[in-house]
Amino acid sequence: MVDLPPPPVFLRMEQMVARLAISRSTIYRLIKEESFPRQIRISHRVAVWIESEVDAWMMSHSELRDLPVKRRSRR
Repeated sequence: MVDLPPPPVFLRMEQMVARLAISRSTIYRLIKEESFPRQIRISHRVAVWIESEVDAWMMSHSELRDLPVKRRSRR
């Protein structure tokens, strides 16, 4: 019998907002800036993220916690 890797776990936007404690607009801004994993469209109205990619993003940012934060200028 062949051991297959476990299938990816998908997260919906509501789960992302709760897990990351950031807004939908911030998530989309980070995607646009190419600093957050892109979503996968699984239907016309449904987008998901792969949990392991989001976890990796969270871990990479936890390593940066002691660096000064660059503030965006307000328009």
